[in-house]
Amino acid sequence: MPTSVEKLTYSVPEVAIVLGISRASAYTYVRTGLIRSINFGGRIVVPRVVIDELLAGGRDGSEAA
Repeated sequence: MPTSVEKLTYSVPEVAIVLGISRASAYTYVRTGLIRSINFGGRIVVPRVVIDELLAGGRDGSEAA
């Protein structure tokens, strides 16, 4: 019986797709801290809540440009 599992994290290439930016830009933003990430088991993952915050207007509460 298959169950639906909601993703809690995204890979950096998945973040690029969700945000509509290039893969290279996504990695740059993760490396510089513009997109917060977690190193989990040798993988870089971005929590879904971080993406939600970015799309809602940024982590500092300002509106997205």
